[in-house]
Amino acid sequence: MPATHKSTTYKPLPLGNPFHEGQDRAFAEILVQNNKEKRRWQLVGIGVIVLSFINLIFFIIALSRQTTVPVLVNVMPTGEALYLGEVRQTSLDIPEEAVIFWIRKFITNLRSVSIDSQVLYDNIEETYSMITTSYEPILTRYLRANSPFEIVGRIRRTIEIESIIRTTGRSYQVDWTEISVELSGTPTRQRMRGIVTVRIQPPEPSTIRRNPLGIFIENFEWSNL
Repeated sequence: MPATHKSTTYKPLPLGNPFHEGQDRAFAEILVQNNKEKRRWQLVGIGVIVLSFINLIFFIIALSRQTTVPVLVNVMPTGEALYLGEVRQTSLDIPEEAVIFWIRKFITNLRSVSIDSQVLYDNIEETYSMITTSYEPILTRYLRANSPFEIVGRIRRTIEIESIIRTTGRSYQVDWTEISVELSGTPTRQRMRGIVTVRIQPPEPSTIRRNPLGIFIENFEWSNL
């Protein structure tokens, strides 16, 4: 017996398509939301790029800027300062003994005359690391007019510092004796007095090893007694 199949026809349900109702309102909302999200990430990316660029600029500026490197200095009981290297502390309490030692060394280097021209040259070179830039041309003019190299081999001059007394805040009165000995001659003694003006300032990298405390001679005037 043949089978009989019944067919059933269902009417469409009254459900509307949200992408076609209300002028594609739902689809438009999705597009707007996606555009907002995309724009938000674009702004975040632009902000990251700008911050990275600013950090790069500050990094380059920091590398190009000259920085002051603190150093470790040991002041001996005699007043001599020894450069020991870099440290993290920037403040230095310079004792009076160190200033007096520096003045003594400055006058000895400037006024003494050795029988060895190389020793004299080293003394003069060290003297320039002990003075300020404003006093440098004055000292240069004096040495050109009174060159100690002209008497090397003929006269030997030694210095005996007698006293160093502070007269004002930065000035010191120095009394010393110069003993000059000529070839096959008798020694002669000459007492001298000078006024030394000192300035304390950070040393340059080129002079920090020879002048670690930054004690500089700003002016020096002397005469016979």
